[in-house]
Amino acid sequence: MTEQQKIIMWIAVGLCGAAAVVYFGMSGSFTPSETAGVPVASSSAPIAGAAAPTGAPEEEGAIPVPKASEPIKAADIPAKAVKISVSSSGFSPSSFSVNAGDRVMLAITSGDQFTHTFSFDSPTLSNFAVGLATGETRTIEFIAPGKGEYSFRCGLPGHDERGETGKMIVE
Repeated sequence: MTEQQKIIMWIAVGLCGAAAVVYFGMSGSFTPSETAGVPVASSSAPIAGAAAPTGAPEEEGAIPVPKASEPIKAADIPAKAVKISVSSSGFSPSSFSVNAGDRVMLAITSGDQFTHTFSFDSPTLSNFAVGLATGETRTIEFIAPGKGEYSFRCGLPGHDERGETGKMIVE
């Protein structure tokens, strides 16, 4: 296979992945099989300490199962949110810190002409992912896990290899 054929093949793979993210992101019907292997939140899959699917909390102070918001405008990003931008050059910031047990809100923006995803590598945080269309911002809220470093990445083919990775430090 020539170098030009390899480039064309990778462009085709990237476009197919991007089209899937845009299609399923706009339909609001992400499922694990629809995100190129990136797990996502499901309103029928409660996590420890989260609200039951019916909305009745399992325990006091519970929050709903993590789920990405609908697209929001930059002006509507809550002040408490950790603002993260992703582009072909990576995540900015590429790391951030939170406190264990705190309620965390991330506001993630696709800052270039590509679609992207955001997901953690840790099984502790693998129950959600955020898909972003070009220029789109979405939020996700969850309870920070125990102390440690939790890496995250864009799960589209080739994106983490080009540097779209980062880490959340839980203190």
